[in-house]
Amino acid sequence: MNNPAAILLVVVVMGTLAGCYIHEQGNGSLTYQDNITVSDSSFRMNGSIGISGTMEQEVYENISAEFYAEDGILIHRETLGTIESKSDRLTVRISLDTVPQYIVFDSPDIWDGETEIVYYVRSEHAANGYRLERTTDRSELPIEPDG
Repeated sequence: MNNPAAILLVVVVMGTLAGCYIHEQGNGSLTYQDNITVSDSSFRMNGSIGISGTMEQEVYENISAEFYAEDGILIHRETLGTIESKSDRLTVRISLDTVPQYIVFDSPDIWDGETEIVYYVRSEHAANGYRLERTTDRSELPIEPDG
């Protein structure tokens, strides 16, 4: 390939793609790891939550796991604690006699408009009985959290 125009085209394309790659640094995300187990009349959640990616704040305090019925009524709230660094993980070990329709992680600190928050919606078609959803805006949740 001795054509100067072709070489210039390759350099421009590679430079453009390299710039896109560098720009693709995602914001932080509150994530849940491990499992959810559902039977006809019981629910178990065993795992941990933490922040991956960029932490938009130095500390996320008063994080809770909240469980809601289909009509939006709070079934149970479990205070999990504070995340002070990306290496922090908060343990989630919850058993309920009622199977919730919605699972939401909430805190006054996590809704900064930048951090992506996971929540779950009951779905018979999902592998573990819940469909994973994400949002950065608390008003997009399918229920209005009590916290």
